Amino acid sequence: MGAIGWLVDGAAIMNQIPLCRCSYGPYARAMVRVCREESFHQRQGYDLMMRLAQGTTEQKTHGTRGAQSLVVARRS
Repeated sequence: MGAIGWLVDGAAIMNQIPLCRCSYGPYARAMVRVCREESFHQRQGYDLMMRLAQGTTEQKTHGTRGAQSLVVARRS
């Protein structure tokens, strides 16, 4: 779950940031709120992955498997 929040939401933010500067005001303001929400999820995922990386051997393995599953899913 943490790997998804960190990597996928990070990619979503990169795609959505330019929309915050569009010329249609209501859409641009809404996208600012969406980006804030995605940023929260990304930060939450990053914090979780950092806790797993600094934890026990079992927790480190869990974090590694989570990140690897995203890479495998992306290749499919």
